[in-house]
Amino acid sequence: MGSFSIWHWLVVLLIIFLPLYLLFRKPRRKASPDSAAHVGSLSNVEKLEKLAKLKADGAITEAEYDAEKRRILG
Repeated sequence: MGSFSIWHWLVVLLIIFLPLYLLFRKPRRKASPDSAAHVGSLSNVEKLEKLAKLKADGAITEAEYDAEKRRILG
């Protein structure tokens, strides 16, 4: 039996580190456009500010932002 080649080491590292990466990575949370609007005690201005932050963070799309904004403003 010869020594391990680079490909063997890559497979070994993949087997060791991929499960660790998947275990400890920061989970992505997809916020729904309704999450900012369904908070009962917020004013419309506060709802729109939260909605704008979700859009700026990339949690919602432009279309989702526009639809929710129209719903909030009536």
